Amino acid sequence: MACKFLLHDASGGAKLHPTTSSEPADPSWPPAPFREVYFFFYGTLMDPPTLARVLQLSEPPHMRPARVIGYQIKLWGQYPALVDDAFHPVDGLACKILSRESWDRLVAYGSDKYKLGPIYIDFLDTGEEEVEGVAFEWNANPKELQDGSFSLENWLQEQNVNRSY
Repeated sequence: MACKFLLHDASGGAKLHPTTSSEPADPSWPPAPFREVYFFFYGTLMDPPTLARVLQLSEPPHMRPARVIGYQIKLWGQYPALVDDAFHPVDGLACKILSRESWDRLVAYGSDKYKLGPIYIDFLDTGEEEVEGVAFEWNANPKELQDGSFSLENWLQEQNVNRSY
């Protein structure tokens, strides 16, 4: 019964936490008109210069240390994938997306192997603050994933090596 309450909000059943099924995303989400929303990042977009480049910003955006509960990280090649896993925490960074243009740039950056899903984000810099936000979640065959962890530092080192050629 507790899981049902986690999956539904007080308005009568709107999903706040996506399921692992292959249901199509709700085309009305995010609701129009656009409203500011926090994105939770757990991979390459935790790097502020990378995120600034994707969002086409002149300087890196403000990012906050954050955690989500009920997920784990698996690897799709060198890239992390967020998958459901009851009660496990995943640490990352969250950033408030302020415009539809930024939202669209993030969607365009993502692979078709991922979907945007609603998620509860706990901020680690303020104690008890929790907000509804979104994150890229794995949306393909789970057999494509391997156990492992993602290191932003290692990824950045590989990028610098690759950029030097």
